[in-house]
This record gives sequence, structure tokens and C-alpha cells, in this order.
Amino acid sequence: MIAVSKFIYLSPTAVDLYMNLKVFCLSLLFETYCFTEFEITVPRDTVTGFYGEALILPCSFPVDSSWDLRSTLILWQRGLDVVHSFYYSRDQLDRQNPHFVNRTSLFIQEMARGNASLKLDEVTVQDAGMYTCSVSTNTGSQKKSFGMKTAGNK
Repeated sequence: MIAVSKFIYLSPTAVDLYMNLKVFCLSLLFETYCFTEFEITVPRDTVTGFYGEALILPCSFPVDSSWDLRSTLILWQRGLDVVHSFYYSRDQLDRQNPHFVNRTSLFIQEMARGNASLKLDEVTVQDAGMYTCSVSTNTGSQKKSFGMKTAGNK
């Protein structure tokens, strides 16, 4: 079951219906609750980073007029390692894996347009793997993964 407010729960059947409709409205005691699908976008195919160069790992999310930076959480992981995290309106790198220190950044000025992409500087062979972009906002949350491989010298 999915909670959509303090007092309303959707059964698994209602959740399936909601996922197929993309928009779901529920009227209850003079109140109407409407929900839209929150879907982040990442590459379907493996991306390639070239040794020693910068690489953008794309990730985008839907924003609307109610979007708020203060309620936005973005977490990038490679496997279980924290690559980069952002919450409370700023980077939070105290749990970042040492392998990524001083090599990652987000496009904070672009977040209002739904950009959660990660810039990874000075790509190394060890950077290859499965990356997960997790986004949570006041309008929804989701995480998706994709592969990254490296090419070039070393």
C-alpha cells in the first residue's frame, strides 16, 4: 500500500491503475487530491567515460510550480558507495567515498529545470560500474540505475 496523505491509502490495485493513468484524482469529504507520476530519466544504455576527461552522468526529474530546492534530495551512488549527495539546499559530502573526493559536482543552478546530472572529473578505470541517481522532492521520489564504462589509456 502507498500512503498519499495521513489518512488515505491506496491498495496495490489502485496503485497499478494510478501507474497506468499517469494522473490520479481522489475526492473525499469535500477535498480532492490529485497525483501525477514522478519519473526520473537516465540513459538506457551504458555511457562511456574517457580516461582523464570529465564525464556528465545524465539524470533529470520533473519540476512544477510547487518545486522547492529546500525539499530536494539528490543522491548519486556507484554500487553502495556514495558518489555525491545534495540536501538542505547544498552539497553534503561527509559520507562521500574517498575515491570521488574533489571530482564530483552537480549543476545546482539547473536544478529548478529538473537537472540532477553529475559531473565526474578526471575519469579513472576504477570509476566504471553501475551508477544510481536517486531524486526526492516535494512532488515525488524515484531512483534509477545505468552502467558506465571507461575507455582510453591506462
